[in-house]
Amino acid sequence: MSAFPTADLASAPLFAPVSERLTVAERINLSHERAKAIGLRYALTIEDVLQPSKKFWDMYMDYIVTHDGGAVALFSIQLNLMAGTLAPFAQKRPELRPLLEDVLAFRVSAQFMLTELGHGLDAANIETTATMTDDGSFDLHTPNANAAK
Repeated sequence: MSAFPTADLASAPLFAPVSERLTVAERINLSHERAKAIGLRYALTIEDVLQPSKKFWDMYMDYIVTHDGGAVALFSIQLNLMAGTLAPFAQKRPELRPLLEDVLAFRVSAQFMLTELGHGLDAANIETTATMTDDGSFDLHTPNANAAK
């Protein structure tokens, strides 16, 4: 019996080999679903993210990560970048905890504004701006086609 909580996922339809007939959009959606399935099996807590636990590191050593590199990138963004950024602030700002819990449970997607067409991952040259509005939401401004996400 495998020590990994995802052992049965490898034989699940979600992790079946991908047909070449799938469109790019379908492949992206499949990777998102796989990332969510892996993340939910590990059920990381705020504490697992704040002080990376054995469970946190085991997720990256799980054999399931060899099935879909895109899924690994997506759950890494979700759990490391987003949850890892929010977690320290959520300790002192309880209003952030529900959002952090939604991120950990994959009820929201954390894959947003990571690249621009003209800049890729060159964060220093990203042109999009975000302005906080009076109601606390943000108005995003993409000044040209190269700044599109």
